[in-house]
Amino acid sequence: MKSVDHYLVHHVDQINTTKLVPVLAKCMVDQAQYGNHEISVHWEMEGIYIEDGDTVVAALCYEHQKFKKQTFIMAAYVEPEYRQRGMYRALWEDLVHRSSKAGMKTIAGGIAPGNKAMIAAAKSVGRKPQYIIYAADVPPLLF
Repeated sequence: MKSVDHYLVHHVDQINTTKLVPVLAKCMVDQAQYGNHEISVHWEMEGIYIEDGDTVVAALCYEHQKFKKQTFIMAAYVEPEYRQRGMYRALWEDLVHRSSKAGMKTIAGGIAPGNKAMIAAAKSVGRKPQYIIYAADVPPLLF
């Protein structure tokens, strides 16, 4: 397996109709196992990704929320066989650069509490818990 130094990080202005869509869909499925059904990816979001040959092996989609001066990560995914090889860090470093260039002050994004591997990856790049989001199911209509 090649090290992350042998891969390039690529960028797209909108993730719609790109190779990122199936990879980010895996993120949604992966998060569902932790009870996180809150991920919503908007196809006009920007994305960064890493390929091995023609295959996307790591991807992240985000939006710059200019009113908050915050970049918000909507979804990130690294194929299991590419984890622990610096892929997330490479995506993160590219995102930090793009966020700084766009005038953003913070980068945020939710992580399911049970996703210990992602929590560790986030901490390894300096992310820290900021707030907890509580959710409730909406009951079906009775009439």
